[in-house]
Amino acid sequence: MDIKKISDGIRKQVASDVERLKAQGIDPKLAVILVGGDEASLMYAQTKKKVAEKLGIAVEIESFPADISQSELERKISEKSRDPKIHGLLLESPFPEGLDYAKALARVDPLKDIDGLHVENLGKLQSGDIDSAILPATPLACLRLMELLGGSVAGKTVVLVGSGRTVGKPLAMLLVREMATVIACNSRTKNVRELCLIADFVVSAVGKPGLITADMVHGGSVVIDVGTAFDPDGKMVGDADYEAVGKVAKFVTPVPGGVGTITTGIVFQNLVRAIGLQRQRDHFDLSMNDFFALASGPTMPGGGGISAVAGILGASMASMVFSLTRDLGNDASSRKIPELAESLKRLYRADIGAFDAYLAGLKLPKDTAEQKEARSAVLQAALLNACEIPLEFGEVSLELLRICRECAETGNKLVISDVSVAIRLIRTAVQSSFEAIDANLKSIRDEKVSANIRERKNRILEQAEALSEAGLSIVSQR
Repeated sequence: MDIKKISDGIRKQVASDVERLKAQGIDPKLAVILVGGDEASLMYAQTKKKVAEKLGIAVEIESFPADISQSELERKISEKSRDPKIHGLLLESPFPEGLDYAKALARVDPLKDIDGLHVENLGKLQSGDIDSAILPATPLACLRLMELLGGSVAGKTVVLVGSGRTVGKPLAMLLVREMATVIACNSRTKNVRELCLIADFVVSAVGKPGLITADMVHGGSVVIDVGTAFDPDGKMVGDADYEAVGKVAKFVTPVPGGVGTITTGIVFQNLVRAIGLQRQRDHFDLSMNDFFALASGPTMPGGGGISAVAGILGASMASMVFSLTRDLGNDASSRKIPELAESLKRLYRADIGAFDAYLAGLKLPKDTAEQKEARSAVLQAALLNACEIPLEFGEVSLELLRICRECAETGNKLVISDVSVAIRLIRTAVQSSFEAIDANLKSIRDEKVSANIRERKNRILEQAEALSEAGLSIVSQR
């Protein structure tokens, strides 16, 4: 079977979907995060970028050094995740020793997790709620190949060699959903060879060359090789002894040119799906009529969202004063207000997303120790995100208050009182949004992180108060 032909079919459909999105004014963009300079990860990222460019998808690759701290990495990922121009995020693994991949992944918006490995997406897969989930790309590629090479997996025996969190475990969930009989092998499984010999499908995802040998398969075996490693000559190889196994089994997928080829196409299919799910969530804009209509709808903004709207109203009033001031209509400060207002709109949406993520975390299962740990990680990440959003809102508001002070000094006297209203709106918005920080800090376990957030919050509040008082004083004097 021509795997490349299958891959080309997937990519052709993605290209058509991207063209449709662009006609609607949406330019799909993917961000890829690399940490530590792993050779294989860099190669995968560059391959995805080449494919994406052919499909009309923009790709931004950002590399971080191996010695980056966990907190700094998570902060960078949160920033990328909140960027409305980025529709999908990929964290290439493995991470360097000392960095926690799962915690970093928890900072990604689940609807931008196009690898489908965020615990919220995996939780939805496990519970059967796949309509609002992004399914894991590599396991989905394995399933597609299994169905194409060996027919329906229903009632078939599938042996998984390797039960890691990126392939083995999520693939097992997909297969169970498709009514397959699944046997998962790990490093302590003693009779792997005997189990493989009774399987219709063998899926290996270990990264150990020569692990799957000819005496482990039979004439009807379909072997899906997900493992990747490099031989002494620098050539990429899989887990299976390709030549030997291929002489016995019905089919064995090559490495490279097998699962990875299909996975790349599915990653971009997931990106298109992610954009659709994000649009369902962000179905609103910030015109006041739409905002009031939203209040009676299913997605209600919380205190942070209301604060952002108050900040936008303040920015609008400052912009109005500038527009009515002769010779200042094209001033650099007045031109900057719309950009800052757009930032507040983005934070408005992010605030709703953060609250949704926390609610989703509360619904995750907690029956086992592993489930409790995963649930706790999601909730902690959601709480940190819920603190980072108002802090970013505060920084944007400081810039607006500086502009308001300038507007107070030079604005048209006939409407100078409106600058006072703008300042009070923005100051109150900062104060009210920070109420959420105080509430969330009580549940954050990392004392160092809490102290850092508290310090940043107090600094912003002090600056906001000083700028507000300076601006109001100028208005009063004029």
